[in-house]
Amino acid sequence: MKLNKYVLLSLFVIVVLIIIFSEPSHPTDQALRYYKKGMEYHAINENEKAIEMLKKAIELDQNNVVYHVQLGSTHFSQRDYLEAIEAYKNAVDLESNNSDNLCELGWVYFEWDMFKHAEEMFKKSLELDSLNYRAYVGLGKLFLVDNQTENANEMLKKALDLNPEDEWIYVEYGVQLHKMEKYQESKKMFENALEIDADDWRTLLGYGYLLTEMNDYGNAEKILNRVIEINNQEYEPYVYLGMLYHEQEEYDKGLEMFSKAVEIEPDNEWVYNTIAEYYEDTGNVNKTEEFFIKTLKINNETITCPYQGLGILYYEQGNFESAKKYLQKAIDINPNAEYKKYNTLAKIYITEGKIEEAKQLLLKSIENVPYNKNEAYDILNNLESDV
Repeated sequence: MKLNKYVLLSLFVIVVLIIIFSEPSHPTDQALRYYKKGMEYHAINENEKAIEMLKKAIELDQNNVVYHVQLGSTHFSQRDYLEAIEAYKNAVDLESNNSDNLCELGWVYFEWDMFKHAEEMFKKSLELDSLNYRAYVGLGKLFLVDNQTENANEMLKKALDLNPEDEWIYVEYGVQLHKMEKYQESKKMFENALEIDADDWRTLLGYGYLLTEMNDYGNAEKILNRVIEINNQEYEPYVYLGMLYHEQEEYDKGLEMFSKAVEIEPDNEWVYNTIAEYYEDTGNVNKTEEFFIKTLKINNETITCPYQGLGILYYEQGNFESAKKYLQKAIDINPNAEYKKYNTLAKIYITEGKIEEAKQLLLKSIENVPYNKNEAYDILNNLESDV
């Protein structure tokens, strides 16, 4: 009889253990596993898989701010700006008093030329945390876009006072000054960054690209090859070397570099778009069209650059109907970013006598980019003076 009791007790314990260990895990536990797996993929630069895991985590735990933030960050690293904005906005909706998340949303807006939105986010971020140095850097870059150098320098000083050893601050200013063709000032910023960390491949990449634009081909080539020594899994140094060799009329070597970039990232629309924009800058019409079209074969839903690029290309060729189609598509994808698509479409409407429609486009252009570099101001003034 005692044996039977022990047997029954043992069976009872076994059944309880089976129930406990066979019970499905809580959804938030499974979400955490997906999140961790996503981070593992992100760490090895397999971002498409990372995004898939992060989305699964969010499906199971929609109120976890960290998951939304990481999804936004991963999309941002892929330049999937629309998706990044959506993810960061979800994070902000869940936690509206988080200065860092507002700041990161501002950076996505900035990179997509949605400057008014960016400014709003940076300022809100600083209202919550006046020590958020990344927000000061963002505001400083906005001042640079508007050629407000004194205000930009003030923001730079505030950021460096808060974090004097972060080379990223100098790099961001260097990149913006490069875009504005203030090459010597940009060079100084990159050199300051390299004094802090001489082997940061991102800093070296930006510096090498700058030197290419400054026609310092020898040093540029050395630096870009150094980037590849440090990290040979990035496509950008190959693209920049391709540009460098084309500038030196070493076309075979240039094409070899472009091919290596495509080999590393065969499904990355930004590889093709970057090459297309290079050919656009050098006036190679056929290659510009070819690579913009290749970009759209990969992504024709969320990226505006190739639509704007093709629209401007066809406008310059006098093919207004095709230009209108592509420019309008760029506007439809994101009406609150960029300005050239509006200005170019407005010019077409002016030639067609659609003055009021042109004015509306120019006003929207100014709303998006209300800075001196925007030719919409001059076009509008000319229209008003003709009345």
